[in-house]
Amino acid sequence: MNKQPIGAATPEQIAEWKKAHTSGIYMLTSDDGKYVAYFKNPSRQEVNASLASITAGNPLSASEELANLTFIGGAKEMLQEDAYMLGIVPDMERKMNGIRAHLVNL
Repeated sequence: MNKQPIGAATPEQIAEWKKAHTSGIYMLTSDDGKYVAYFKNPSRQEVNASLASITAGNPLSASEELANLTFIGGAKEMLQEDAYMLGIVPDMERKMNGIRAHLVNL
């Protein structure tokens, strides 16, 4: 039996999200295959808001805030359960970095 992960969206829902979020969307799946969650690519304002949420003693707050701001559907458990949230932190940090530019001296 091929079991769908909790939160899996239909192709129609994904198409709607793509229309609504023209900067792009992406999906994160848990290593155990239990959950899937969908996010939109962050805007500068969302990255700024997430970075502003950094508090003393809480270095993960920016990644957590960005995940909450850009979550568009799927399994909310990935945001609520510690083990899953810790698993998506590296992906949120990559999204905060955006598309890398390269300096070329001329």
